[in-house]
Amino acid sequence: MFIETNRIGLRGIQEEDLKEIKDWSNKSEITELMVMGIRPDSGVLYCSWDFIEEEWKRYKESKKDIIFVIVLKVEKKIIGICGFYDINFMERFAELRIAIGYKQYLNNGYGTEIVKALLEYGFKKLNFHKVHLGVNSENIGANKCYVKSGFKYEGTIRDFHFRNGRYYNTNLYSILENEYNEEKK
Repeated sequence: MFIETNRIGLRGIQEEDLKEIKDWSNKSEITELMVMGIRPDSGVLYCSWDFIEEEWKRYKESKKDIIFVIVLKVEKKIIGICGFYDINFMERFAELRIAIGYKQYLNNGYGTEIVKALLEYGFKKLNFHKVHLGVNSENIGANKCYVKSGFKYEGTIRDFHFRNGRYYNTNLYSILENEYNEEKK
């Protein structure tokens, strides 16, 4: 594992992980409050095999994204993906994203554990000054996770994305290097 906590490990995505990622990326109960997944009102799979293969190729070549699969250490089971996207090494910031692909692993503290591990890596190893993210305002568990991890609420973008036949607001959060260091004390 590249990054480890008590219960989870983060490692790079391998080609054999793609089928599992595709399978849970198309479960509406997992993606209903996310941007990814089945497109609204169409029934068309957003995460088709072609899409997954294109993303896999892009990730392998990307110098702006660092993506991990989330693995439960005891069970050795992949439960999601996470990482830093659109990294700007000159300005020292990145967007954090996380997706847990199975309902039974939500609301068990895994998200907070993963976010804290990513922040440690981002601030201590990658020398970030700021990490930011956006989350569906109705995703209560995710919003709580980010606040619990030290993120500060920056505002809401109204009607930011269209899913499930309607628009959703997106809450914006960020954490600065000095705020992270204060959280760690």
